[in-house]
Amino acid sequence: MEPLQYKRDSAVPLNYEDLNRIEDWTRFLAGLLAENGYEIFIKTGVWSMESIPYQKEIDRIRINIERLLRGYSSLPDWREVTYTNSLDFVQVNTLEWDLKTIYTWLSRMVAVFCHLGEFHVNEGVMA
Repeated sequence: MEPLQYKRDSAVPLNYEDLNRIEDWTRFLAGLLAENGYEIFIKTGVWSMESIPYQKEIDRIRINIERLLRGYSSLPDWREVTYTNSLDFVQVNTLEWDLKTIYTWLSRMVAVFCHLGEFHVNEGVMA
């Protein structure tokens, strides 16, 4: 899976690859959470070069990431998701940072489970 990009330092045009990366990570993390007992309802999409990111779809992405956070835990290094009429590079950095943060904390939780012997057959496998 393509690495998250949360350190943009200038206004770079948002494209369908950025949106697909965020959607892919959202699905991936929701799956990891589900495997570990956290059921979170999200709705993701697939973007093409012709796709137009309307406000409703951008808000759906933001809501998905907030659901991941709320469904998992309140993380200490969480960045606040901001709802505006546009999506600039700072806001995209925040979304990808939050996905990275969820992945980091979830990976640590799974690693601890492994050390504690909490896994059973077919458990503890991460992508």
